Amino acid sequence: MNNNVQVLFLIGAARSGTKLLRTILEQSDEIGVIPYDMNYIWKYGHYDINHDELNFIDPNTKEINFINNYVNK
Repeated sequence: MNNNVQVLFLIGAARSGTKLLRTILEQSDEIGVIPYDMNYIWKYGHYDINHDELNFIDPNTKEINFINNYVNK
């Protein structure tokens, strides 16, 4: 990961305005956004849970590597 880049994950409930906020933020030349839903990142390694509510879980190395590799793309 480029150490000069700060990564922020914007997470919110369905229909709470996160896509609107993403649309506003992407207008900046200094902010890069992923232009589609990333629920599969949120659920990575936890597909057996049939809802989106995840309690605090320490990510394992595989999950950390998956997220870092994806963000670096």
